[in-house]
Amino acid sequence: MADREEELKKMLKKFKQFLKEVELELSTEKIKIVVFEKRRNKRRQRKWKWGEQELEEVDEIRYLGYILQKNGSDEKHIQDRKKRAAIAMKKTWSVGERIFKQDYKRRMKMFGALVESMALFGAEVWGWNMEERLDRVQRRYVKWILGLDMSTPNYILLEECKIIEIKEKALKRAVRYEEKVLESKKELVRECIKEKERNWGNGHEGKRARKRKKGLEEVRKGRTQIEAEEEQERMTADQIIEERRKKDAEERGKMIRESKYNIHYRNIVKEKLPKYLEGRMKWKNRRILARFRCGNETKAREYWKKEGEKRCSLCRRKEDLRHVIEECEITGGPKDIGKR
Repeated sequence: MADREEELKKMLKKFKQFLKEVELELSTEKIKIVVFEKRRNKRRQRKWKWGEQELEEVDEIRYLGYILQKNGSDEKHIQDRKKRAAIAMKKTWSVGERIFKQDYKRRMKMFGALVESMALFGAEVWGWNMEERLDRVQRRYVKWILGLDMSTPNYILLEECKIIEIKEKALKRAVRYEEKVLESKKELVRECIKEKERNWGNGHEGKRARKRKKGLEEVRKGRTQIEAEEEQERMTADQIIEERRKKDAEERGKMIRESKYNIHYRNIVKEKLPKYLEGRMKWKNRRILARFRCGNETKAREYWKKEGEKRCSLCRRKEDLRHVIEECEITGGPKDIGKR
């Protein structure tokens, strides 16, 4: 690696001389050059020579499984992770359907082992992005194994199944990696840290540094700028994750209280995982419980329709969770779905 074009060309000459001394040859077909720059206009014409042969300059390369782009973006790598995670998710779901369809916890463990591990590759680099795309794969998987509608609100799904989102795990990896790097005794790592600190001081921080600052500001929302700057250096990985969890839990709680999709969910929500998701249970039984608790089975979820269109098809009264369980003359009875 080099900072300028001239320096890299000098390095290529020295490398060529070294290969000649040790009697080795370079495969020019496999050598690619990436110039990291922020230019958005047309690429400036540069020529890279290896003897009489010309080396190819590309916009991206895959190094140790991570896709590096010339503009420093993580976009291509995250797209690649999402694509691979989606394929692995479908295969994991298929295996679970055949082998242990009745065991929710085991199916979630399978997802963590086979899908999350693939999705989180390189999270130490992109973890501060707080990517939603990979969480969509996880939410789709949970809806599939519980038989829920795709329109089920995410805030109800996360609260019902006590899901830890992939973006939270990615953030945890990124923060802990930074902690580990700061304690490193390697000279190259120390130089990288010094350069990053110099850039922050001059106001020339990169995209990842800006996302890191934004993430820290979000978890400390409501505090003064001076308090935020002083605490930035003191916060550990566990503290940052805990602040993020509290913030997300407060937002979910507010959305549940104001929910029009399932107005009764606020009365049956559990602090821990509901009993019907623990242990083994027939898939049909678990499915109907999940659908009623999340609001999929009542017409009240269609809050955009007129009152007359949301009535019970059996007794013609307004159909919601309480009506189906307690008030309906045909389906009502001494049942308490909140305890399940």
